Formats: sequence, structure tokens, C-alpha cells
Amino acid sequence: MLYESTSQRMYLGTTFLTDMAQSKRFITMLGTDFTAPGGITAVIRSYRDAGLFTQWPIRFLPTYRRNGVLNKLLTALTALSRFIVWLLRGVIACVHAHVAARGSFWRKSVFLKLALVAGAKTIFHLHDGSFPDWYAKRSKRTQGLVRRMFRDVDRVVVLTETWKDWVRTIEPQARVCVIGNPVTVPVQPSACLPGRILFLGRLRQEKGVLDLLQALAKLREAHPDFVVTCAGDGDLAAIHRYAQDLGIAERVHLPGWVDGAEKEKLLSEASLFVLPSYFEGLPVGVLEAMAYGMPVIATDVGGVRDAIGEDAGVLITPGDIAALAQAIEAVLDNPTLNKKMGLAGRGRVEELFATERVMNRIGDLYATLGVAPRQSDNLRHSGASA
Repeated sequence: MLYESTSQRMYLGTTFLTDMAQSKRFITMLGTDFTAPGGITAVIRSYRDAGLFTQWPIRFLPTYRRNGVLNKLLTALTALSRFIVWLLRGVIACVHAHVAARGSFWRKSVFLKLALVAGAKTIFHLHDGSFPDWYAKRSKRTQGLVRRMFRDVDRVVVLTETWKDWVRTIEPQARVCVIGNPVTVPVQPSACLPGRILFLGRLRQEKGVLDLLQALAKLREAHPDFVVTCAGDGDLAAIHRYAQDLGIAERVHLPGWVDGAEKEKLLSEASLFVLPSYFEGLPVGVLEAMAYGMPVIATDVGGVRDAIGEDAGVLITPGDIAALAQAIEAVLDNPTLNKKMGLAGRGRVEELFATERVMNRIGDLYATLGVAPRQSDNLRHSGASA
């Protein structure tokens, strides 16, 4: 009896220590530093603000900063060295990597490969709408490496069903799931002040900001009261000169990158959101505009069609400035259509992209990969202690 009792104590003690070791393991989330503007940063901030980092054992590890070559290199090397230490200590349960094309893919690939060797679970979370185009222009060797990554990781997360189809087309063995970007639905929709047009995004041609200004220049006589706010990082002076050349500089506001209360104010006043991008994933700005109940005019790229559906806005071909001007005019001239689209968009966000729904889907993904939430850990150890 003594031997049996001692064995039982040893077994229970070993189990308890194993549980304690498991409780110290965490999810390493890789992404851009919180101070950097951009869609990935906005999404990860939404996760944090919604309590995901509190509910789940997540440690965020920035692998990139946009403030000089030396800082970029130091950020990557610091992140990698810390990551390797964590792997050697065996404390990483899962790696959740937020990935774009180009350098982002190569950086995150190093981390994911190391995690795979160490036996950690891996999530490749693809955000960049230009990724399929980038992939198509790579060498066969690089394409093979991309497909291998899709095949090796435990999950490839994409933002829309369209992207899911694309990933499975190039790598049928990829384990793909769709999780949209989270959006907080405000209590009050936008006041929709007449003629207030909003653009949120980097002020670069691939985002279509120059196309937007050209389209608005065509409408300056028929719509003398419109005002457009183009909020984002980029060469503000060059954009201002371009607006001057088009004769609409006095109607173009360029506040730079906005966030927090300043962005909320713009969203709460605008009556139309326009994003004529050449590449997109699932643009947060489009979802935010829909959440505020305003119609969207955007290009039919990436996951934009999946976001706005049939009734929440108008889709055009990238670079078609005449169609863009026509769509803007049609919405500005028809308040009934404006309201109908806005209501449809707000309802669609509530159904598909509301923060709580997205957080639940991410939690389900973590649980499927064997990661326990913090609350479950606490409950288990309370029981063990008792």
C-alpha cells in the first residue's frame, strides 16, 4: 500500500509539473511594430484592444519597424534572438505570423521554419492583397518555397473565400481557413455630411489616390461643394502639388496618417468612402466605413468584393477614372441610394466582421491547435491545487 501510495504521489507530482510547464507556454505573435502605420498593425491592435492578448497567452514580437535601415535590422535581429531563446526553452506553443509579400514573407519564413523544426504549432496569416501578383512574378524556385510553406504550416489563414480558393489552387494540401479582419461597430452611424468624401490609406498610386483626385477633378464644376479627406502616410507635398495642378487643392485635405479619435471623427462625418486601389487584401478602411453606415466605392481587387457584397457599394476596375467619377457622382446625387448602401454595409459588418465574431474564430483556431486560453489554465491549476 505504501508503494502504491508513493507511486501515485510521484505520478500526480509529475502530472502537476507537466501541467505547470504547459501553462508557461505561450503563443508568439509576429508582426509589424505597433508604432508603424498600416493594415497589419491596425488588425493586431484590434486584437489587443478586444482582449485577445488577455484571454490567450500571447506575446507579441515585432519583427519590423519603418524608421531607418539600421532600426529595421536591429528589430529583426533582436526579435530573432529572443525567438530562438524561447524555442530553446520550449516555451512556445504556437507561432502566429502575420505576413505580407516581399521582405515580410522572407522574414516570417525564417521564424516559421525554426518553429516547425522545434515542433511548435504554426499559423501563416496572409494579409497582403498583392501577394498573388508577387507570387506570379517570382522564379519557380521561390514559388516552390511559397508552396512548401503553405503545405508545412499547421494553418494558412486568409481573409476571404476568394483567397482561400487561390491558396488551394497553387497548393491543394494547404490547410486553409478564412478569418476576416475585425471591426468595432459604433453605436451611432456616420452623420453623412453632404459632399464629405473620405480616403484612408497610404498616399501612393497603388492605392489609387491619384486616380481619385483625377476623378474628382472631373466633378468640380457639377459638384462645387464636395470636400475630400485623403488620410494616410506618404509624400503629402507631392499629393498637394498634384491637386493644385488639377485645380482642386482647396477641396483636398491631407492630415497625414490618422488614428484613434481623429480617425473616428472623420468616419463619423463622411458620407462616402472611396478606395480605388490596384491591390488589396481585406482593407480595414472599407470595413470601418461600412460599420459607420456609409457607402463604399472601391476597385474589384483582393477581398473587396467579399467585403461589400452586392448592396453595400459600387465596384469598378482599377485605373478606370471615368467609371470612378461616374460612380462618385451617382452616389452623391442620390441620397436614397446612399442611405440604402450604408445600411446594407453596416448590417454586413455586424454579421460577418464584428470584433466579437472574429475573436471567437481566432480562439477556435488556437483551441484546434491545442492551445488553452488563460482562463482554462487558471481553472485547471485551481483544481490541481485543491
